[in-house]
Amino acid sequence: MTVSRLIKELQDCNPELHVKDTDGDEIMYLVDKGDGLYMEPKSQTDLHSTLDAFFDYCTDCAMGDEDVIMELQDVGITLEDLKDYKHNIYEWAIKAAEEHGLEW
Repeated sequence: MTVSRLIKELQDCNPELHVKDTDGDEIMYLVDKGDGLYMEPKSQTDLHSTLDAFFDYCTDCAMGDEDVIMELQDVGITLEDLKDYKHNIYEWAIKAAEEHGLEW
């Protein structure tokens, strides 16, 4: 499948659906390796490093709590992920979501 075909296929999809592989694992990233576009599932992602980099980026950009939570949810990060990999922000995430009327 080409990228243009993929874009056409996605145009009719619900934009709130999460993309998963055939085993049901959520896709975290698309990686361009030159010979093709590869989908990297959550199970093959170093979540600790990914979350460290993400929160560094959020800090550098002075991103608000609501935007941080929505970004995490958009890429498929769950409260359980935060508890397992970044326990120090798990409680913050629960409180911030409640304050902004967001659900996990």
